[in-house]
Amino acid sequence: MKNVACIALVATAFLAVAQPFSAATPVTYARDVAPLVGDRCAMCHHAGGSAPFSLTSYSDVKRRAAQIADVTSRRLMPPWKADPSDGPFVG
Repeated sequence: MKNVACIALVATAFLAVAQPFSAATPVTYARDVAPLVGDRCAMCHHAGGSAPFSLTSYSDVKRRAAQIADVTSRRLMPPWKADPSDGPFVG
């Protein structure tokens, strides 16, 4: 049950930003969380990426669920999009 609560917390944080959340629909990692993490986080949060840790697997996301919920609810993540004309940027 604790795993479901973590997944629900992460999904709720992401879905609050991306689209309205329906409590009637059960949250699943594969359907609800993984596509958002892949689209909005994994571009930096991958092995060798510019972010300090990977978010490319269920276990990565589960381990960081509370942190993800915190930074997304406070809108610290995803960060601003860099303007290529303001560079150069490394990583």
